[in-house]
Amino acid sequence: MHNKSGMALFVTILMLAILIIVVSQLSLSTKMELAVSQNVKSDTQNYYATLAAVDKAKLIIAADTKDSQYDDLTEFWAREHEAENFSGTSVKLSIEDE
Repeated sequence: MHNKSGMALFVTILMLAILIIVVSQLSLSTKMELAVSQNVKSDTQNYYATLAAVDKAKLIIAADTKDSQYDDLTEFWAREHEAENFSGTSVKLSIEDE
């Protein structure tokens, strides 16, 4: 009878160890998936903030083309512009004359 209770204790400890390993692996996997999804979110926000800044630059240039016959560095387009803050992503916009 002593041998059977020792075997039951061994099986119980073995099952508990396996369960701890599985739960630890699941926790690590979940943390990695969360980090990946946060990177994808950040990359997407940066991409669309950049597109918005390019569109703003196009609007500034279009307005300058309509209002001005010549270009010089004192005009509105030549200043540094701050594009709006897009969900924590801010973009600085500068237009350079070639």
